[in-house]
Amino acid sequence: MRKFLIIVSGVLCAGLLAVVAAPASASTTSSLQATFQRHFGAGVAPLPCDADICGTGTVAGYGEATNSTTITSYTHIPGTDCFAVTATATITLSDGSTLTYEASATRCPVGNSGNAPGSAVSYGNPISATGTFTITDGTGVFAGASGSGTFVDYFAGDVEVAEFNGTITLP
Repeated sequence: MRKFLIIVSGVLCAGLLAVVAAPASASTTSSLQATFQRHFGAGVAPLPCDADICGTGTVAGYGEATNSTTITSYTHIPGTDCFAVTATATITLSDGSTLTYEASATRCPVGNSGNAPGSAVSYGNPISATGTFTITDGTGVFAGASGSGTFVDYFAGDVEVAEFNGTITLP
């Protein structure tokens, strides 16, 4: 019996040491809110851009940022004036940290603006895109990030504004 108690005590002590020595690996999930804007060049010169779409704005809690988006598919939705759009994008903070995400959206003319006379050749017709995004990678303050959310993107006149709301989990 004494030998059994010594063995059990040894196992319990080893288990306790393993628990105490284990590093804490708690991740933090918080809200992610960002707003970006771009101009098409009629009123304000557009930014230099190596992607299909580039804008400037802010990420709440992180400061000024740029958003560079590359369209990966753009498909007409039969029977509508709308398009299904997918994209990959990277948000870059002023310190160089990046947050990469994939997005999918439905892009449509607002109201009946797509049927207005001359809308196919005129400039600045209102369009909106609503969709979802999934964070796929991050560097710097976003290293190891994951998360997801929704966004709304409005185009009208010379301006496009995109608003993102979701969650981000950091290790």
